[in-house]
Amino acid sequence: MQSSLFKSMKYLFLNMTMVFLFMFISLVSNAQLVLPRPLGGGPSGTGLEGPPEVPVDGGLSIVLAVGAGYGAKKLRQYKKRKENSSL
Repeated sequence: MQSSLFKSMKYLFLNMTMVFLFMFISLVSNAQLVLPRPLGGGPSGTGLEGPPEVPVDGGLSIVLAVGAGYGAKKLRQYKKRKENSSL
């Protein structure tokens, strides 16, 4: 049997870890290297050279957060089901 203090500390640690991971993932996904595109006579005649810049982040952070939340919910349901079946 675990004390309620240990359970609450474990729950707090898990929540703080998840918050840190979400913040870290969003920080890393926004840290894209943006190089200035040189102006000049490119082969296409548009005056811009190099590949076009494509924003990747947008909804990616939201999809990761929703997926992690769904996984945590399923893990909690699995543990609760396992605990009830062992009683």
